[in-house]
Amino acid sequence: IDIDSYISPLKLMYVNDEFKGYIMRLCKGKDLEKRRLNISVNEFAESTVKLMEDTEKLSKINFSIFDSYISNVMYDNGFKMIDMDNYTYEDNKTYDEIVRINNRRLNQMLSEIFIKNANLSTFYFSNVEFRKLMKKCEDGDILFEELFNDLCIKAYNIADTELQNISDVGKVLVKTKKIWYIY
Repeated sequence: IDIDSYISPLKLMYVNDEFKGYIMRLCKGKDLEKRRLNISVNEFAESTVKLMEDTEKLSKINFSIFDSYISNVMYDNGFKMIDMDNYTYEDNKTYDEIVRINNRRLNQMLSEIFIKNANLSTFYFSNVEFRKLMKKCEDGDILFEELFNDLCIKAYNIADTELQNISDVGKVLVKTKKIWYIY
């Protein structure tokens, strides 16, 4: 599979005809589970769109993603999904079912990345409205990309100044202590 956001194995390893693992190419980037990103709002939005587009390509060839966790993503001028051993070829599901599965998993991962990097963990647990909104996203009722854009627009309107990076969005959300009814 040759899709920019997904780093596929170079070689599968077998011993006595039994699959034992795989060899991956070296992937430069930051481990998002252990490090925070100091990333601009625009770069985060563009990286999200690119990841969604690449995931759409996987959906078109009947693959559903199962390892879309923050521990399986690196960042270097875009998201790089590095662990593909639990991806599944779905010959018994429709395209729409696969898209829904993949979008839901990506929404969960991107929500976690956003909450962590915008310093919103405490806000998430203390603000019921925000938690409900993120839950709708994680359940696949709205795409993360749409939610992120809407949150940025609302934060920009409140701050009345350009928001440089995603932590700025988080600061405005925490400062207002409320989420506006968006959906």
